Amino acid sequence: MKPYEDQMQEHTMTIRRSDNIDAENCEKCKNCRAGRSWDETIAELENQLRAHGVIWPDFVIMHGKNLSCDEALESRGKKDAGLYVVATDKQGNEAKSANIFARKDPHYVGVSSIRNGSAFRKRSRKEG
Repeated sequence: MKPYEDQMQEHTMTIRRSDNIDAENCEKCKNCRAGRSWDETIAELENQLRAHGVIWPDFVIMHGKNLSCDEALESRGKKDAGLYVVATDKQGNEAKSANIFARKDPHYVGVSSIRNGSAFRKRSRKEG
């Protein structure tokens, strides 16, 4: 059997929502969608990833630490309340070995960083 990385080119990109994203009153989810449906939002993120040459096949959108929307609402102001796009393996587990985004942990990044393109740019020392 080929390693997962060798099989990446054989698959189409899939971005799905975590099963823990389900609350209609979640401010972070509403902000992420910006008035659009989840399908439209996912299509936009997929287009951005492809435009930047990302070929990793599997991603999930989740709150930090895969919190539920209710748990994320309780952690307002904390980093884990945000929404992230996380590379996963074929079984849906976090693919920590994926080197996709220009950040310290290159297997995941905030949704807004994909939208504004900063997920794909190396940061200077001045930016931190």
